[in-house]
Amino acid sequence: MMKKGLLMLIALSLLVSVLPPAAAGGYDVTSEPWMSSDGTVADFHTDGTVSISYASGKTETVEWDMEGNVLKYYYEYELWGSRQKYAITYLISETDGHLQLIHDANDSILYPKSIMEDILEQAKGQKVNAVQVPLGNAITEEFLEIQTDHMMGTRKLKSATAKGGLSRSSQTDGSILLCLCGKIENTGMEEMQLGGMYVRFILDNGQSFNGGAYAEYDDTGLQKKLPVLCDGNIWFYAEIPLAELEKASGCTVRLSFDEGITMIPLYPEAAAYTYDIIVDGQQMALDEDEIARPVVFFEDFPTLPTPESFMDVYVSSSSRSSSGKSKRGTYKFKAQDNEKSGGDILDAYIKALEAYPAFSIEKKGSSWTITEGRKTLMTVYAENDTLVFEYKN
Repeated sequence: MMKKGLLMLIALSLLVSVLPPAAAGGYDVTSEPWMSSDGTVADFHTDGTVSISYASGKTETVEWDMEGNVLKYYYEYELWGSRQKYAITYLISETDGHLQLIHDANDSILYPKSIMEDILEQAKGQKVNAVQVPLGNAITEEFLEIQTDHMMGTRKLKSATAKGGLSRSSQTDGSILLCLCGKIENTGMEEMQLGGMYVRFILDNGQSFNGGAYAEYDDTGLQKKLPVLCDGNIWFYAEIPLAELEKASGCTVRLSFDEGITMIPLYPEAAAYTYDIIVDGQQMALDEDEIARPVVFFEDFPTLPTPESFMDVYVSSSSRSSSGKSKRGTYKFKAQDNEKSGGDILDAYIKALEAYPAFSIEKKGSSWTITEGRKTLMTVYAENDTLVFEYKN
């Protein structure tokens, strides 16, 4: 506890010396990039855009704004022909002259980049005193109980019983979600925020992967929170390449959190509680049927598999319209791997669909027509990095 307190004092003293100056009506967050302990960097620009760089190497630029101590940046997506905007919200907290950006789900904290780099450098030499717990044994504290049960692999984690709630899919070709499953009970006096827990899967081949956690209670679907005196199912997960899993014969799932799990610790080594759940090779053996890619069908054509059935892609947009008895619509897919073009997706889809004798596929110029019996279902073609399906009937 002395070491943790010393590191926090070092972090706070560093913050005092380089805080961005206050701006009129709020705070100046543009003077220096901001960084979280997982390596994510957000660089807020005065033109209303923010450049975000993730530890995985992925980068993106989106819009942001700020009112008072509330900062938001926005993702846009298209749903049934309508542009939708989703906001990520951070609260600017200033206590005794110390500034930080706290995500409203309490699952990340951003500091000025120079400060976070100094904090993480100080943390490198700190030893992690983890309590080792074999899979199947309980973790018990005054505010929680976790009982792990088994491990599984899946391409998409979602509720098996509820229609609502969250879901999580593997985002990269050749990867799955490795999940440690069990039960959790909140025996404390505050709502538990599962985003306030560091989750790391450490394979015995030396590779490690950051993860997260979902709970489900009272048929709510997957959630990132757990109410007071409530129990439910728990999934700890991380996205891991199958090639790495094939090299491993066991793993450790490290959970790091503070009392009550209401706010994520500044960095894993600063957590008040750390548990290593030990999983041996036999317990880690995965069911091939579980990690098999599920067949997904078009909503308007329930016999026709989508590209998601054969490769790692996602629906980038879709639209529908109707006039009397006439209907038309469009589905657009993009690869999870940014290096793949729409032509790559098209070639793979046509090849996969040839294994389905119920469908006829005819090439017409740069597009393909898919028919079932005498009925024309879809026209499909590539457009830059996108695979486009169009229909009208």
